[in-house]
Amino acid sequence: MINKNKKIKAFSTSALTTLLGALLVVTNISSSSATATTSSDSTFDASASVASSCIISATPMTFSAYTETLITATTDVTANCTFGTTGTITLTTLADGTSNSYKLVRTGGSASTANDVLEVSFKKTSDSTALYSGSGSFSVTGTGSAVTSSALITGTIAASQTAKTAGTFSKSLTLTVTYN
Repeated sequence: MINKNKKIKAFSTSALTTLLGALLVVTNISSSSATATTSSDSTFDASASVASSCIISATPMTFSAYTETLITATTDVTANCTFGTTGTITLTTLADGTSNSYKLVRTGGSASTANDVLEVSFKKTSDSTALYSGSGSFSVTGTGSAVTSSALITGTIAASQTAKTAGTFSKSLTLTVTYN
């Protein structure tokens, strides 16, 4: 006959052996999954660009009243280019007067009527180079948006343009900046 205490002891030993075996299996599974972790690295490139650009503007050129004597006026041409951008400013309006001059036409008048026209010529103020379509230009180098390059253009209405009809004479002229 088996002793009751031995039965309990045998059952306890057997349960303890099973429990230890299960712990060893769980410990072995846990340790093997920790060593199975892997990683991979990747890189990417980031880039940006700054486009070349130039913006030009000019103040109005306003002459005093013409009294058949020589008069001059100036305009301040300003260029704002992105840093390091080089540009050239040219007067691109075609000359329409004599000797590469331009016709200021009286408001309400006609460019073909002599009494309605005052002829004006333009020069770079810095060196007196004539400015008209296809001749003369300004070079500008970009200095960034906070600093601008500027130049003066002088307009001259010659003396002895007689018999002009009273009124306001004007012409719209175009400056173009070419840059790279």
